[in-house]
Amino acid sequence: DKIPKSYLGDFLFHIGETALRYGDLLKGWQLVLKAFAKSPSLLKNRRIILSLLKRGFRIDRTFKYKNSF
Repeated sequence: DKIPKSYLGDFLFHIGETALRYGDLLKGWQLVLKAFAKSPSLLKNRRIILSLLKRGFRIDRTFKYKNSF
């Protein structure tokens, strides 16, 4: 509610990318997909796509994340 609608897509993407970085693939991808739905212009940014390719498929971090509980 406190985030302006114009920034909501960017905010959701950043939080989703952080979740991906630390191994929470399910939550991370959910937030990233919501971000793309709210702000489709994010798909035009080459840096964002490369970041997803780098962080979005880190299976080793997922196992580490799940074993930390």
